[in-house]
Amino acid sequence: MARLAAIAVVAAAASFGGALFTQYGDAVTETFSKSDADLGWALAISRVGVLVSLVAASSSDRFGRRRTLILCVVGAAAANAVTALAPSFTVFTVAQLFTRAFVNAVLVIAGLAAVEDAPEGARAFALSMFGLAFGLGFSLSVVLLPLADLGANGWRIAFGASTFVVLLVPAMRANLRETTRYARLEQHA
Repeated sequence: MARLAAIAVVAAAASFGGALFTQYGDAVTETFSKSDADLGWALAISRVGVLVSLVAASSSDRFGRRRTLILCVVGAAAANAVTALAPSFTVFTVAQLFTRAFVNAVLVIAGLAAVEDAPEGARAFALSMFGLAFGLGFSLSVVLLPLADLGANGWRIAFGASTFVVLLVPAMRANLRETTRYARLEQHA
């Protein structure tokens, strides 16, 4: 349960950072004087991050679930820090490509970790709890939507807030253990 709780925290944090683009898109386009078509292109470009996440997710087989998860959470926070300070729509879009990559990698790796160490009869429960945590992070991005109404750059506050997930890294290191399955594979190799 402790491992599942740690994975749930990672999932909620990543989901929060990943949901901001779609929630604050209108405010961002207003800040940079961009059209809905520009926003559509930016969203499409950011989705290319899924391809980058394949590399990160596959590296969890080589470097471990725990290490890769922590790196991806920090990567998503760093990409959202760049987003919060973005001087242009192009920088915003590129930063969100990396946010999307890291968040999708967290989704895959954390889901895998949640199932790998779940007891035989509780894998569906573990995956359900993981899904609820991911939904919690998304919900937090919705709750903070009024920040966009604070002015032309109010949306930057939410992206900046998502960077504070790095403050959880010491707790993640302490409570997020490597999965038993990966540890066995590492010993075998």
